[in-house]
Amino acid sequence: MLRRVGIGDALECYTRAVPTKYPRISVPKDPELAAALEQAARLEQAPRSQARLLRELAIRGAAARLEDERRREELIEAFIEYTTTPGRIDREALESLHTLGWGEPDEP
Repeated sequence: MLRRVGIGDALECYTRAVPTKYPRISVPKDPELAAALEQAARLEQAPRSQARLLRELAIRGAAARLEDERRREELIEAFIEYTTTPGRIDREALESLHTLGWGEPDEP
């Protein structure tokens, strides 16, 4: 809504209160984001606003990143456990991988 304020023809823009108590985030809709929203919208069974879709994608993306990090830490721990448990790895084969894979180095 526009209204005239002060001297001259200057206009002031304002909006009514938004239906939330939470602060808003401004995100530029660059080509990469536009493409991602378009692809995600194709998967939706019922149309929804881009703002709602973006919110859902952000929440699901954050959860996925946290799960990826949890899984990464879990795999590192499993690797450490496996490689430090006696009898699980043939140490001689491990130490000779370079020679087996690349052959003996040339003598200068």
